[in-house]
Amino acid sequence: MIDTFRAPDHVPTRIASPRLMLRQFRTSDADEYAALFSTSFVGHLDAWSPTTPPEAFGEKARKFARDYILAALDQWEQGADYRFAICANDSDPPNAIVGQIGLTNIV
Repeated sequence: MIDTFRAPDHVPTRIASPRLMLRQFRTSDADEYAALFSTSFVGHLDAWSPTTPPEAFGEKARKFARDYILAALDQWEQGADYRFAICANDSDPPNAIVGQIGLTNIV
């Protein structure tokens, strides 16, 4: 058993490999993330995801994505949740967001 746990002093905001880059979300990602979420949710993610509000799609999708990103950045600052955008280095356009991954519910 671990006697004491010490949280890391620093979580990197970017982790890169030859194919992928994990990076901290930016508010400027809202449009790209909204488009990715809208096109990949139905028929792919919906079976495993919690109920998603209707404002995640359509005209309100950009605001929903921006609010999601702002909340993720706030959680990052609190040290409770680290969400990364997964970017493909060889995509067109380069470094397009292809997904997300996170270390969440950190206590």
